[in-house]
Amino acid sequence: MPTIPVLQNGFTSSGMTLAVNYGSASASTAYALALGWGPSSNRFQISGAIGGVRPDTGGTWTGYGARVAIPLFSTKADQFGVAAFAGVGGGRRDTTAL
Repeated sequence: MPTIPVLQNGFTSSGMTLAVNYGSASASTAYALALGWGPSSNRFQISGAIGGVRPDTGGTWTGYGARVAIPLFSTKADQFGVAAFAGVGGGRRDTTAL
């Protein structure tokens, strides 16, 4: 989602996760409700978020994002991991989108 940078690790978790996000930059702020789900096999994880992106000028944009993560490798003690990520996100207000 615009304005909310995401740092994600290379590990998955089974079941559902719910989170509230808030971010701020020099020209805007954003807030979102995020949801993640992974199967009990921990072979992948799907995450998504929807919220508002409010620039310093103008009205609030609807912000959204989705991501899929697939772990490729982790150490035996799960202290280090590598994963492949793919995602999409953006914002929309009235007839304008980014």
